Amino acid sequence: VALVPGRASAAARGGALLADALTGGRNAALAEAMRVREASGTALDHLRVSGAEDLSLG
Repeated sequence: VALVPGRASAAARGGALLADALTGGRNAALAEAMRVREASGTALDHLRVSGAEDLSLG
C-alpha cells in the first residue's frame, strides 16, 4: 500500500494495510504475525468503568 502524505488519515492507511494483508496482498505476513484471523471480541470488552458494579438498570 503506497502511502501518500496528506491524502488519507492514519486510520484509513491502517485500514488499507490490514485489508491488503487479509486479502493475501504484499502485507499478508502482517496479518499472520498479528494473528488477525484468530482475533475475537471488541475493544469494549476491555473497558472498565469505575463504580459500574453499583449501577442499576431498573
